[in-house]
Amino acid sequence: MIRESFQGFLNWISGGALTGAMALLLFAPTLEVEHKKFQVISILFIALSVPFLGCSLALYKEMSWNNKSTKKSDSRLALLSVIGCLSFYVGFGFLVLSINIVLGVVFGLATLLATYIYKEGSNGLN
Repeated sequence: MIRESFQGFLNWISGGALTGAMALLLFAPTLEVEHKKFQVISILFIALSVPFLGCSLALYKEMSWNNKSTKKSDSRLALLSVIGCLSFYVGFGFLVLSINIVLGVVFGLATLLATYIYKEGSNGLN
């Protein structure tokens, strides 16, 4: 049961990130930004995330259609999802930085705070 929940969670996260990444690939180049270098870096990271997230979704669908998963397929699913989501998140962070440095600092601090709260909440489950 936990395995299916984990796979479903990765599918949900990867699908949302892929949708956002594809939209940002079209939208990001049209933005008026203060720091053009950060915009280019953000587009590169977002473009990098698309194939990883797409393959993650495809692998999940293949696993669910065959109603079978192994440790290897689970680890590959997690690897594809993590690389894709981290790349998307870093790209989004650079996009925020390119718009305004203050916005980027706020985004970074909010990310650190949310990660800390999540860590504390997940430690309470053990």
